[in-house]
Amino acid sequence: MSHLAVQAPRTTGREAVLAFLEIDRQLRALERIDAAASGRLRLALVSLRQRFERGLIDPIAAKREADLLLHRADATGARRR
Repeated sequence: MSHLAVQAPRTTGREAVLAFLEIDRQLRALERIDAAASGRLRLALVSLRQRFERGLIDPIAAKREADLLLHRADATGARRR
């Protein structure tokens, strides 16, 4: 690899786990507003974490999906407030 080549930023497993924790925090707040929506998003989060922990998806994909879940949690909370 040439020293001039530009590498894309790498997403680490740590970043994915931090995203999971942030979603969990958001879902706890959402649970007070809409328990059903929070439960559905929590199931999606559990599924995502299991796929990540089993190595079925890489950290980049896990972080991307976590960001989408976070966006969904934010949007649901905003609609319910």
